[in-house]
Amino acid sequence: MSKKFLLILFLLWNTLLADSLVLNNVLPQNNSTIKEELYPVGLNNTYFSYITKTYEDGVGSYFWTFKIQNISTNKIEKFISMEQVNKVQNSLPKEFIQKIENIEKQYKISRKENLKLRSFPLCKENSVIKSSIKDFKHITKGNVTTKIKNVVLIEDDKLSKEIAQVKEINFFGHLKYYNYNLAGYIYDKDYNNLIVVVTFNKKADEESDEIFSFKVFGTNLSFRDKVKE
Repeated sequence: MSKKFLLILFLLWNTLLADSLVLNNVLPQNNSTIKEELYPVGLNNTYFSYITKTYEDGVGSYFWTFKIQNISTNKIEKFISMEQVNKVQNSLPKEFIQKIENIEKQYKISRKENLKLRSFPLCKENSVIKSSIKDFKHITKGNVTTKIKNVVLIEDDKLSKEIAQVKEINFFGHLKYYNYNLAGYIYDKDYNNLIVVVTFNKKADEESDEIFSFKVFGTNLSFRDKVKE
């Protein structure tokens, strides 16, 4: 097999790989000035990998970030970022893709093309899993007010499992987080892993641009029956 032929195969693979990473944007369109989008990539029984794209209307730059998140602890184990200037929105730089490949091999992550956002509840054989965001407590110290909320899963309205906490912080009008919403979930039946997607808008102050963003929280459903497709 000639080197020229191998080079052509390599370039073709890179092109196909770039397309496969950006096809399934799970977040809805939003009218905020600054947006962050989520593209799920793959997972295994421990990690969930995804790409975020952040951009601001009228600027012309896109910031791509590839993240590896631990499903049990929700800790970001690894991330790499790259700025892309004046390019087509859904086109990843090839050098960025090559770095992603190396990280995926390190964490033994499998590509998944069917990771789509779905709406709660999750129907199982004999029960239902729902998710909700509940106020936990308010902490005020001086001019700083923190509201902590729990993201919980509920099965049959009896079993409640907290999967994460989100915080709203107000400090002299800065770091205002508001409008938390449950966008839905991403479920993979091979590993029985559930990724809950929470969207929110935030502003630094009343004069700042509104930013549309999200948080993802993972949990394994191994202690439950598998979710019925």
